[in-house]
Amino acid sequence: MCERVCSGNAITTVVEKTEEGDKVTRTFNLGSCTFCATCMDFCHGAIEFSGDYHMIATKEEDLLVVGTHFRKPPAKKPAPPKPAPAPAPDAEKPAGEAKPEAPAEQAAPAVQPRDDGKPVQDASKCVYCTICAKKCPVGALEVDRAAKTWKLDEDLCVGCGTCAGACPKKCIIM
Repeated sequence: MCERVCSGNAITTVVEKTEEGDKVTRTFNLGSCTFCATCMDFCHGAIEFSGDYHMIATKEEDLLVVGTHFRKPPAKKPAPPKPAPAPAPDAEKPAGEAKPEAPAEQAAPAVQPRDDGKPVQDASKCVYCTICAKKCPVGALEVDRAAKTWKLDEDLCVGCGTCAGACPKKCIIM
């Protein structure tokens, strides 16, 4: 996201596929940077500006700040356990045996965050107001109020958390 909002086009990203996951190399060209701090606003603590504003460089490469990290692929979740077989009908029980009480209605399992840092919707809380989709800076969310659907385009999503912060019902989990 920081690369997209950079007015000076000072931030570039190169992603290489490796066995450990994606090797992400980000380069900041301080010669092109306007020091507007917009990138810092979008990267939620990953980018910080120092108070040192004195820059002297004799070569172009002295103005490049390069950092690399590995983004691991999301862990595969195990398949959910198969439900237990239904009990035999009451008609097969011997006469005089009491019927078991009906089990209490089970609460739906709580929505868990994803391993890759992308948003998840808790449909039990969502009112499909479309605010998350309107606030998404990359247009990765599609919400249909009439059909009550919430759809994430995983290729567009950058995991910035803007949708979760904008949700009035707090039904988006990061």
